[in-house]
Amino acid sequence: MAFAVLLPAQDPKPAPAPRMPTRMLQEVRTVLVAPMGSAFDQYLANQLAAKGVVQVVTDPNKADAYLIDRISPFLKERAEEMGRRAPDTDKKKDEEAWTKPNLAGFTRSRGNFFLVDAQTYDVIWSIFAPPKSAMPGDLIRTAGQIADKLKEARKVK
Repeated sequence: MAFAVLLPAQDPKPAPAPRMPTRMLQEVRTVLVAPMGSAFDQYLANQLAAKGVVQVVTDPNKADAYLIDRISPFLKERAEEMGRRAPDTDKKKDEEAWTKPNLAGFTRSRGNFFLVDAQTYDVIWSIFAPPKSAMPGDLIRTAGQIADKLKEARKVK
């Protein structure tokens, strides 16, 4: 004797939202340099701009990527704290909604630096380049080395 079990029709699980592709390193044009210890972000922003590697921006909504010195599972929340928000069509609201970047949780990195896609929060590029000391000469030298390495990595191969 065969038994048939009738089950109510179930809706298939909805498909997950399509994931945005991570930018290629060569596609990154604008970068927000997050606050870093010893004001290293200032040296790094200066070298990136002076060497023409990328355009350094201060508005998170204009950034293709963030240059940070520490990653964590809370990166998305940190980016939101910096002032990133959904695009707004009303320019006046856009100007009022922007807040000053704040990444207080990103502290001493011990020489690790990461270029992170501003949309997907995926790491696009990284380097280990610890400054020898917190003296300005060492910070300028290390920032210059990082800018040179990023510029070299951006060259299409």
